[in-house]
Amino acid sequence: MGQNIMNNTQPSSLEIPPANGRCYINELPPELLANIFELGVEMERSDGDEWEDVDDDDEAVDSDSPFPGSRKRTLNDVLHEEEQARQLEEKVEREGNGVGPSSSSSSKPQAEEKVEVITLPEEGDGKAGSEAKKLPFEILVSHVCKLWRDIALSLPTLWTQIEFREKHKPPYAKALAYISRSKNAPLDISIDFTLDEDDDDDDDDDNDMDFPGLPELKMIGDIVLPHVEHWRSFELLVDDYHLMHPVLLKLGQCPSAPILETLLLYCHEETELDEFYPPEFKEQDFVLFHGNAPNLTHVSLWGVHLKWEESLTFLHGLEDLELAYHTEDVRPSYRQFQRMLMSSPKLEVLSLKYSGPRGGPVDWLESVSSQSEQTTPVEDGQGEQSQVVAAPSTQITLPVLTELLIECDKAPWLTALFERISMPRLHTLALDLEGDDFTEFVNFLTRPSSTTSTTTSSSSSTTSSSTRKPLLSNILHLKITDLPCSDSSIEKIIDALDSVSSLNLNFNYLPRTWAYLLQGYGANGNPETPTPRLYLPKLQTLTTRGLDGNEVLGIVKTRHEKIEAIIKSQAQSQSQSQPEPSSSSTTTPSTTTSSQEAKSKSAYVPLKRVQLEENDDITTEEEEELRKCGVEVEVFEGSDDEVEDEDGIFQLLEMDGFDEEDVDDFDDEEEDEQDEEDEDEDEEVDGDGWSDVD
Repeated sequence: MGQNIMNNTQPSSLEIPPANGRCYINELPPELLANIFELGVEMERSDGDEWEDVDDDDEAVDSDSPFPGSRKRTLNDVLHEEEQARQLEEKVEREGNGVGPSSSSSSKPQAEEKVEVITLPEEGDGKAGSEAKKLPFEILVSHVCKLWRDIALSLPTLWTQIEFREKHKPPYAKALAYISRSKNAPLDISIDFTLDEDDDDDDDDDNDMDFPGLPELKMIGDIVLPHVEHWRSFELLVDDYHLMHPVLLKLGQCPSAPILETLLLYCHEETELDEFYPPEFKEQDFVLFHGNAPNLTHVSLWGVHLKWEESLTFLHGLEDLELAYHTEDVRPSYRQFQRMLMSSPKLEVLSLKYSGPRGGPVDWLESVSSQSEQTTPVEDGQGEQSQVVAAPSTQITLPVLTELLIECDKAPWLTALFERISMPRLHTLALDLEGDDFTEFVNFLTRPSSTTSTTTSSSSSTTSSSTRKPLLSNILHLKITDLPCSDSSIEKIIDALDSVSSLNLNFNYLPRTWAYLLQGYGANGNPETPTPRLYLPKLQTLTTRGLDGNEVLGIVKTRHEKIEAIIKSQAQSQSQSQPEPSSSSTTTPSTTTSSQEAKSKSAYVPLKRVQLEENDDITTEEEEELRKCGVEVEVFEGSDDEVEDEDGIFQLLEMDGFDEEDVDDFDDEEEDEQDEEDEDEDEEVDGDGWSDVD
């Protein structure tokens, strides 16, 4: 069939509609069309539901419309159109069976040759075609023709994304229609009742309710809670805990969430209080889903606390965990925090924003010591076992953690926490630290530490000095929004970042010392006092806020000039020190020189991409100069939250050109370095009987 289609379609006339109203797409097997529809929905959702952002950029769009891009049309209008389409389908079917005017039946092509197209009613401005493209993909394909509509409505996976927004009003016909069409397919529930400042002002003027949105949330609960067994993800965003608590109560009444994978609860209420507010909601006599969510892997709790001890029955086996904005009195104990992490050996992403275990090191030790005594069976050599009480430990090992985000204002607390967490595979780090002097924390990050060791065996009480490396030496992507510390500490950080390929700095908070050191100047910015070496040899992408184009251009040019000089100097030095090859050698001088140059070039990489915030001044001439240096220039829109945007800090990995292959290459380099170190140790032992091990 596909061959016939190709034979009947001339390459030179692809834009010419087929004769007699024939649709080649509709000649495809229904199963293939179904796969195409599913792929289209998947692509749209993976792109972040771009259709949903249209109303933010188009002033002509009706703000009350749940379908951005649909002018003066509501969801009820669309559903009404679907009913009209159904009636039209029935009419077409009756006429095709000989019922109705004879002129219609005589002029109409056979059903197998032409499918009647069902068009959406045009709006008064005559732009229905362009607006239809802004509708969700599943709505779009279900309004093309009868065949497509039948296929779309028969695919439950097209209708699984159920969204509620504060601007949407009852009776929530769209959600009801989607749930009905999704049948028993896994559902993704998203409820966003956060308000923009303008919307908040309108509510203050027009709504006398203490907590606007509460009746609507109750109605939404009545719609989605009966289907909790089919939830794959649940997301709730509110501005007031008085809206969050009733939902938590309802979730606590659910017997289980058997296929739930993602739970995101955000309360964006701004408060400067040191204790939880409102106090009447502090204590909880319920556990979400009665503690039964066996497939949960992604959890985010913003300003939302749980009954931690009882919730450990489902807060395990996590792959992505975010704890944010918890006052001290509702944070988990260190033992609960430790169990949460240690029972999640596949945890890859961890975010702690003004949250984490309550108390300090003394409280932490008391917390793990207060647990019921753990015993370990030990043989006495005669086949009999005795029970030995295991010493309590505050250590936490996260064997596969790769991404870590920290927001904190307590330097001693953070340093003590890092000293207790082993993260041997950490390669992405984001820091937003304020209010304290974090010099000692920087000292920990930059000195050799066993927390970076991949050795987990307890047979040795010491770690080889050759395997102890600074935590920062493993980092490939680093973002720093704020980090109060001394200039010497800043130089320690940059000196340790030999593997970093992507660096993101916010100079609205950071001192210019960072920029000076990137250029190879001293901390005072004096070119006459250069640093001992050019730091960050593998840096390829630099993202900045608060630097103008001229400053960024200075960094790029200086680094390029110094890297070229270093490569040339190293190549010349290695060439001069290389002994002349003997006549029996098969390696030619040109080959040797080429390998030396390649080795020199591999040590330093010039900048390939710079990204500047749109509010930072950069002229067209400066952009052109950067491109002449072989640098790609991108300008991005800043966020109100300097640490992360709506999709999170780690989306910057893609923006900064970060690639999973970089991680694989880094792991290979680590293994090669470890093999070389092992060989060196063997040679030292063979040479003098002593190994160079502390």
